[in-house]
Amino acid sequence: MENLSPKQKVLLLDVLSRGGESWLKDLTKSQYDLKSHRQPLIVKGYVSETKEKFSGQGNVRTRAMVKISLTDKGWELLESLAEIPDIPQVKSYAEVKARIHSTLFKALKKRSLSLKGIFSEVATEASEAMTAETLLKKIAEIDRKLFMPGGGLRLAVVRQKLPDWPEDVVNALLADLQRRERLVLYRFDSPPTEEDTRAALMMAGEPRHYLYLT
Repeated sequence: MENLSPKQKVLLLDVLSRGGESWLKDLTKSQYDLKSHRQPLIVKGYVSETKEKFSGQGNVRTRAMVKISLTDKGWELLESLAEIPDIPQVKSYAEVKARIHSTLFKALKKRSLSLKGIFSEVATEASEAMTAETLLKKIAEIDRKLFMPGGGLRLAVVRQKLPDWPEDVVNALLADLQRRERLVLYRFDSPPTEEDTRAALMMAGEPRHYLYLT
């Protein structure tokens, strides 16, 4: 969702929280009345926009109203999320996020899933998986074609292959492995690429861009 604006992200999540489709008038605080807020999502194929007959209550007569629906591509994008994102730029997002959390908790209860079981299992998996030895194993499993000539491995490749590992955890484990002489971290002498600069680990005031296993 990186290529979407904050309001576009909230629009997708707002529609999700309402079951995948919603009348435009019902979306949180009508902040999407400007078509410019949702047109890019239509162009990218994440949502569709149709006009359908809407019957109001009381004396409100039937009239055509805009309905926003998630497409298969939109569902696929949202299902790829690792977590419900924070979008502080849009104040009304708090209402949307609360509705999503409420729906998720109702789904857990309906399926008789235990919160204790879920959270303790996740914590156990994380504590078991994110260790120095597991990191070494993960590095050893990386395709040798991605190693540099001579056997070095760029940290940018390591981070790319560990998308679910927090950066600070990887940094701490790499530093620990170097202290234990299980690997050695080096910096590039030539100017690094932007990707290598972002992936670098700072040690003793200097960036380290790649590693060698010992």
